[in-house]
Amino acid sequence: MSKYTEEFKLEVTNYYLSGHGGQKLTARRFDISIINVRTWLSAYERNGVEGLSYRGRRYDGEFKCQVVEYMHEHDLSLKATAARFDVLFGTVALWDKIYRERGRTALLNSKRGRPPPMSQTHKKPSVPKPDEEKSQEELLAEVRYLRAEVDYLKKLKALTQQGKLSAPKSRRK
Repeated sequence: MSKYTEEFKLEVTNYYLSGHGGQKLTARRFDISIINVRTWLSAYERNGVEGLSYRGRRYDGEFKCQVVEYMHEHDLSLKATAARFDVLFGTVALWDKIYRERGRTALLNSKRGRPPPMSQTHKKPSVPKPDEEKSQEELLAEVRYLRAEVDYLKKLKALTQQGKLSAPKSRRK
């Protein structure tokens, strides 16, 4: 949705075109940015009232590539390219960035929205082997792991006991 209504944009454009003042004066009168005034005037001159309407359009990859390649071939600015193809400035800037960083195929294959969530394939939890079926290396690894776990828990208990003994006692006033 556009921040400004089509009627408001048309009112600003008509005010300027009727000769009441320049772009700066028009921007001050309507309390908007001069960039908005210039953008709306350019859109109105190229496409009439339709150029001022909200353009929530979707573009196919081929059109995106044509716009960016035209801009590069004719050495146009982002603003001039946006006006020429009646596309928002920020949209052309994004297409140009994608084209420069990832190439033409990235524009052709661009997907909208969030990526789908990870696949929901549930792996069966591995059932531990009985001790009789484990190899000697597996049993030794398990023993080392369990000894480390016991040592860790002993150290944790000792530190918490030490913390309780050495905690400063609060003084009464």
